Amino acid sequence: MAYLGTGLAYFFDILILLLMVRIAVMWLTRFSVMNEKNPTVILIQEKMSGLMSPITKPIKALIPDIGGVDISFAVMIVLLISARLLISTYFGT
Repeated sequence: MAYLGTGLAYFFDILILLLMVRIAVMWLTRFSVMNEKNPTVILIQEKMSGLMSPITKPIKALIPDIGGVDISFAVMIVLLISARLLISTYFGT
C-alpha cells in the first residue's frame, strides 16, 4: 500500500510542478518578458495548455475571473496540495 501512496504523491507533485510552469510561462508572456511570437514559447504554451486544460477546465467553469485574473490555477494547486497531504497522511508516506 505504501507504494501506491508514494506513486500518487509523485503524481500530484508532477501535476503541481506542471501547473507552476504553466503559470510562469503565462505571466512571463503577459508581462512581455518572453516574446509571444517566439516558436519555442508558442510550443511550450500549446503543450502546457493541452496538458492542463482537462484539469483546470472544471475549476474555470465554477470560478469566474476576478478582475481579469484567472485564479483557477491557484485553486487547483491548493486542491492538489491538499490531496497530496491527505494521501501522505493516509498511506504514511
